[in-house]
Amino acid sequence: MSSVRPSYLSNFIRRVLFIYTALVVCPIAYWPATASYDNSWYLAVNLAANRHMVPGHDFVWTTGPLAYLAIPMDVGSNLIQGLAFQLVLWLVVLAILWGVFFRSNLQLRNLVCFAILIGLSSRIYQYPEPLGAAEVMLLGALVLLLQFQVRGGMARYVVALVMLGCIPLIKFIGLITVLGLIAGLIVDRIVHWRADAWREILLAATVPVMVTGTCYWLTLGSFHAIAAYIHASVNLSSGYSGAMSISGFAIQIVAAFEALVILAIALMLLAAQHRRLARFLAFLLAVPTFISFKHGFVRQDHHVMYFFCFVAISLALVVLAASFNNRRTLLAPVTALLVFAVLWQSNVGLTHFRAVVASVTAVRPTLMLWHAFPLDRMRSWLRSQEQYSLPANLRLEPEIRSVVGHEPVAILSMPYSYATVDDLNLSLYPVLQRYAAYTPLLDQLNADWVRDKGPRFMIFDGQSIDGRQPWTETPAMWVEIYRWYNLRMLGQRNLLLERRDQARFTHFVPFAHSRVRFGDTLWFPTAAQPVFWKMQCSLNTTGKLQSVLFRVPEITVTLDEGMRPREFRVLPDVLVSPSMGNQLPSDLVQFAAVFDASKSPDFSVKGVTLNGAGTAAYGRGCEVELSHPAP
Repeated sequence: MSSVRPSYLSNFIRRVLFIYTALVVCPIAYWPATASYDNSWYLAVNLAANRHMVPGHDFVWTTGPLAYLAIPMDVGSNLIQGLAFQLVLWLVVLAILWGVFFRSNLQLRNLVCFAILIGLSSRIYQYPEPLGAAEVMLLGALVLLLQFQVRGGMARYVVALVMLGCIPLIKFIGLITVLGLIAGLIVDRIVHWRADAWREILLAATVPVMVTGTCYWLTLGSFHAIAAYIHASVNLSSGYSGAMSISGFAIQIVAAFEALVILAIALMLLAAQHRRLARFLAFLLAVPTFISFKHGFVRQDHHVMYFFCFVAISLALVVLAASFNNRRTLLAPVTALLVFAVLWQSNVGLTHFRAVVASVTAVRPTLMLWHAFPLDRMRSWLRSQEQYSLPANLRLEPEIRSVVGHEPVAILSMPYSYATVDDLNLSLYPVLQRYAAYTPLLDQLNADWVRDKGPRFMIFDGQSIDGRQPWTETPAMWVEIYRWYNLRMLGQRNLLLERRDQARFTHFVPFAHSRVRFGDTLWFPTAAQPVFWKMQCSLNTTGKLQSVLFRVPEITVTLDEGMRPREFRVLPDVLVSPSMGNQLPSDLVQFAAVFDASKSPDFSVKGVTLNGAGTAAYGRGCEVELSHPAP
């Protein structure tokens, strides 16, 4: 009996650990409409898929062409399709985990540490985190590659490469991560060359590319559409470091380097046991670790969790590869695990505390599974959440709603998920939320859409993200709106714009050129008619390095409005398009005054001054042009 009981207990613990790990990586999730900014692009992606809009051609976002399957909403058949996709993905990952827990002969010590670390990374897989399915794919592929390295089996290798090829279909940044992984894998095979290494290199170089390319061609429709999608997505990625940067506590960056030190120590301890496995993991994880750091710390708010969760995944892989044969070999990894847990608690556990607890304890995925089946229960839950999250004071004013009716309407505001609850005929502009049109190309895409396809009505609440100046956030788009729209109604929370029969003006006539340094004021001449300005600023060498390796700090603009100057954030890259100058609106009432064709605005801006922490990343001065609109 004494020999049977430990075996029985060990098997029982393995099953418990397997069930827990299977739950925390469960990708099954679905979304109600809520008032959050991000929820609006969830809705837009679902509407775009339901309308058969083509990414890169009809719209641009950070997602892949099948992203709606990862964030399904009750739009058309998206819920059913999304749940089917998520269920298949979960079954694949369950098979991978089954191999780890019951077919790999790993010690229980390894499995306990592995399960804990996967639990610490669970926040990035589950609701309310979007696109968690891509992270689940990445985890499954990494575990399979490690299993292949340890145990062989070409099927594991090919399935891992196929999963890597599927990740960019969910989110575009996954393409860069996958390329980094593949590069590390190929370098490892070259450094550790053997007779059949060429076959693995060939598969690594071709299978993910074929999977991604074939699926892009099937979903986007043509090679031209693929090129347009990649070009626009690269613009989104390249502009992110400057446009979306937010600084945070310096201690978080210190904690990130401490986490990297822990990972490095873990790899060195593994190298003392299995040098080949340690080198394999080092090559494999190098680029993805850098990408996760940049993703987490460019926008240093709750995004830091992406970095610490990826380090948790990396440590979980090291744990699977390590040998814990005695207490001495177990002491070091357990100590490292405890130290990392403290860092994780301070940087992940304290952000959205309730959501983190629900994820780590597997309560969140369990509830999502419970509400998912049958479908009637899920739809009932979604409706109740929408009614709770979108009360009347967060939706469109009844008087504006009655004017709009079922006419096509575009919403320029950040949150617009209320459109589905108010049954609006929502028109989607190419960059699904204005704040993300932070390069000249993206801003111009929206501007061209306004000019050529703008709907009868537009709605705006006067707000912007990160304290940005609303007009200079997307100046090319606002110029076309100003050219083609008039004020129809000013409500308590929103203004309603209606398309004009003829354009307000046809072109700009330049009348002054100058060069302005950061910190100097650009003064506008006193004039009854609107004065527009545009500015060309260039990153210096330091700024270009910051943009690639980390983030570019913010640039601010101070508006001289007489007795009450106001400061906002601006995006220098998009200032190449004309912005309103002497009548630059900054709030809802001022926007209403500018678009009111029956009278002139009762406010004025005397000048603008650019400053801020990011000025060191740019050249000493900017080229400026002033102009008037001409009939």
